[in-house]
Amino acid sequence: MKTIFSLVVFSIKENIKTKIYLILSIFSILMIFVSLLLTGLSGFEQPQRILVNTGIAMIELFCLVVILLNSAGLLLQDIDTKSIYLALSKPISRGQYILSKYLGLISITLFNLIIMSFIHIIFIKILKWYIDSRYFLTLFTTFLKIGLISSISLFMIITMTSQTGAVVTSLLLWIVGHFTSEINFIINKITSSILRTVFKIILYIIPNFQYFNIKDYFDSYYFVSKINFSLGILYWFSYNFMMIVLTIYVFKNKDL
Repeated sequence: MKTIFSLVVFSIKENIKTKIYLILSIFSILMIFVSLLLTGLSGFEQPQRILVNTGIAMIELFCLVVILLNSAGLLLQDIDTKSIYLALSKPISRGQYILSKYLGLISITLFNLIIMSFIHIIFIKILKWYIDSRYFLTLFTTFLKIGLISSISLFMIITMTSQTGAVVTSLLLWIVGHFTSEINFIINKITSSILRTVFKIILYIIPNFQYFNIKDYFDSYYFVSKINFSLGILYWFSYNFMMIVLTIYVFKNKDL
């Protein structure tokens, strides 16, 4: 456990030192500030609501971008700096190495989420707008979504030889995963039972972000009350466990 913790800390330090991470963090803060300026020019009766919705969307977007770029350079950076050989030469299994990298990614996500949401809340308070438990619940589900795409992107970067291909594939799965209900509706319209079964299997492989997609409806008490959070969290742990196990299996058979 101590060994994994040390690797997680090392992974976090490496990610924080990355220029891309710093640039994106600063850029995201500036974009939230720009959204505050835009609300002042808005002709709507509740410009504060625009700030809240826009800020939450930007927080999710930039957390996603940071994770995809950090995971893309994860293995290559360790190979270039020879740190992967140093880590694996110690009594550290490849499974521990992958687990530490995943924990490092979601720790960076949590750090990024806290910083941006803190700044966002300051802007909200400046406009004298209110926030309640649904706001923090939305941030929590955003963290779950990014945690899910982190395990997927880690699997892709370990499995695929192309960094670009891994990032693009992860991004496509992120997009498709937000439309699982619509895809399921289309699949049910297919007349061929064999073809429908094939697409159903594919649909189950695709991550289902509908369990956590409160962001678009968080200001609706009715929608939030209809979400089964217990099922969503169970799905989150199950899907992440499957992806990490598959990643470890691939990494153990990878020739470095």
